[in-house]
Amino acid sequence: QGEDDVAERGYLLVVEMLDHLIKGDASGAYAVAAEIVEIGERFNDPDLLAIGMMEQGHALVRLGRAEDGGRLIDETMVAMEALTAFKRAGADGILTYFALDAARWLRERR
Repeated sequence: QGEDDVAERGYLLVVEMLDHLIKGDASGAYAVAAEIVEIGERFNDPDLLAIGMMEQGHALVRLGRAEDGGRLIDETMVAMEALTAFKRAGADGILTYFALDAARWLRERR
C-alpha cells in the first residue's frame, strides 16, 4: 500500500479487466474485478464496488457458472444501483429496504 494505493487505481483496473474480456480470459477478468471490488471497499467507493461486483458476475457466466454469475449480477446490482443512485444524487444517508442486504453483501466481500 504505497503511493499507488488510491481509489483511482480501481478505475484504471477497469481497462485491464476489459482487456482480459476482449482476449477471452474470463479467469483473468474475474481476478481483476475482485481487485476492483477490494479497492472499492477500502476507499468506500460505491461505483467501484458496483462495477467490480457486476463484472465478477459476468466473468462467472463466461466461466460456465451462469447461475452464480446471474445471481450476483441480478440481486446485487439491483440493490447496489438503487443505493448508489441516491448517493450520486448527493444524499448523505439512505434508508432503504435493501440496507440489510447491502450490509451483508459488503461484509461477505471482506
